[in-house]
Amino acid sequence: MAYWFTLDTDLAIGDTRPITLTFTTAAGAAVPISTWTFYYKAVKVDDSTVSLTVADGAMTKSDSGLGVTDTVTIILDNSATASLTAGRYRQEVAVKIATEPTVIAKGTLNIASRETVV
Repeated sequence: MAYWFTLDTDLAIGDTRPITLTFTTAAGAAVPISTWTFYYKAVKVDDSTVSLTVADGAMTKSDSGLGVTDTVTIILDNSATASLTAGRYRQEVAVKIATEPTVIAKGTLNIASRETVV
């Protein structure tokens, strides 16, 4: 399955990192997203009990409802990333427009320990 976005993100434990997704049609027109519900999760590859989620309410939607602006920003904040362990995570964003949530983005979240960051 092809996803709308590929998410590959690097950060260190305790960092804050925004992930912004912009929605447009193939012709470049904005897509109204004000009624969409977004879900973010990252699950550690070698230990599925270690995960991070961000709820829709914590995300910033820049959308007038008319498709004039069309972005959603997911903040991986330092309080959430500080509790994670270093390693590779599978991350994805899903959106619920009318019925069941559909995954629209997948990728890797690489988290480095604070000591390995230069």
